[in-house]
Amino acid sequence: MAAGSTYEPIATTTLASPTSSITVSSIPSTYTDLVVVCSVAFTHATDTIGFRFNGDTGSNYTVHILRGDGSSVSSYAETSQTYMYITPDIAADSASSGIYGTAIIDVLDYANTNKLKTVRCLSGNDRNGAGAVGLDSGLWFKAGSGVTSDAITSITLGGRYGSGF
Repeated sequence: MAAGSTYEPIATTTLASPTSSITVSSIPSTYTDLVVVCSVAFTHATDTIGFRFNGDTGSNYTVHILRGDGSSVSSYAETSQTYMYITPDIAADSASSGIYGTAIIDVLDYANTNKLKTVRCLSGNDRNGAGAVGLDSGLWFKAGSGVTSDAITSITLGGRYGSGF
């Protein structure tokens, strides 16, 4: 985005009641990058935001995680995942306290079919002083597709461990 440019919303979802997942579909290929901004709380158990592209449920996602909570840090990577996910965990009790986890997910060159799809994410939450922050990256690739990949036309977000929003 050039200096002075603004984002153009292509979809907005505000939930009136809990739901297990949210899908944004029919994403036009007319932009360079996608930015997904989330402010969420989960319906039960501690969970993280998981997402898939184009309904792909294969083991085609890799994630790299950096996480800190003010007293400790951790880092790790996972390959051959059936979804991409971001940290830190967001506690369900945040829903009743009015505290939500926030994430900004950048999907780079989402419409370019000549390269794999790269994602970077900044996220965090505050659980009345016990929150955490995360800096994550990921890669989506389709098995056997080499270094090319489909353009992203839909994104489905949900709880990694099955929680609803």
